[in-house]
Amino acid sequence: MLRKIILIIILVLIAFIVYLAIHPNYKINKIQFYEENFVPIASLEKVAEKYNHKNMFWTYISKNLSNEVLTQFPTILSLGIKLQIPGIMHITVNEKQPWATFFVAGKTILVANDGTILSRDVDAKIENLNDMMVVRGFSGSVVGAKTIDENCLKKVSKVVTTIENSLQKGAYQLDFGANPSINTQQNNLTIYMDDTLPIKVGDLNGLQKKLSDLQAFFNSKKEVINKISYIDLRALEKVIIKK
Repeated sequence: MLRKIILIIILVLIAFIVYLAIHPNYKINKIQFYEENFVPIASLEKVAEKYNHKNMFWTYISKNLSNEVLTQFPTILSLGIKLQIPGIMHITVNEKQPWATFFVAGKTILVANDGTILSRDVDAKIENLNDMMVVRGFSGSVVGAKTIDENCLKKVSKVVTTIENSLQKGAYQLDFGANPSINTQQNNLTIYMDDTLPIKVGDLNGLQKKLSDLQAFFNSKKEVINKISYIDLRALEKVIIKK
């Protein structure tokens, strides 16, 4: 008796799976993308096109469509998929967040914190564009097809992290000078605070010490900050100001 019950259950499951596989309500007839910004909607639709008329459940479970989109578009972090019967897939595009703006060879490039190039379009819809770190000085050779040069990214990340850990919150721009080295600490870095106050850092050796000393100076001399025309940190253990 038990065997018959098990056999019936198995047959019912097989019938149900076949029903889901062949019923026209479960064939994809529309794939709708939402919240895309850096990836053109037409490009996403082109990748998804070949999944039309395929089984929506198998497409969802196998992650074939998701994996293909994530492979082709590195700016996308993940996809949120919801199924709607009959035959509609709603896909929410979760993109990597902008981290810095690179001005390279006359172009504005938005970059994520892993080095992925998000956009080469200055008109990209970015809410916090004015709060982002701005990076200048590097040549076009650091810009790849999809990412920023790894050594360049490490150098910029080190400076950004040190600023975040050492200086008060604010708007900062990084100018690495003309054709800076991406493989050594020897640079001619200038940090612009609130777009107006130049802080001449020089090379990156002792960067944390330099910026910590500067913050200590800011804390003790708040009343004179607005009167300073530039700050020079190129001499270790000294904060030189010019009013």
